[in-house]
Amino acid sequence: MHNEEAIAQWWKTETAMEAAERIRKKYDVILTDAARKPLPRQVFDQM
Repeated sequence: MHNEEAIAQWWKTETAMEAAERIRKKYDVILTDAARKPLPRQVFDQM
């Protein structure tokens, strides 16, 4: 299997949200309710 095919297969089996959850579990990271809340738009505007 070529790299492109492997990447395509990986994307089909795991979403970004699932990958983030898997990584959080791997490193015992727990998100609080505050951490799950998106930042206000003006935070990004100031970047």
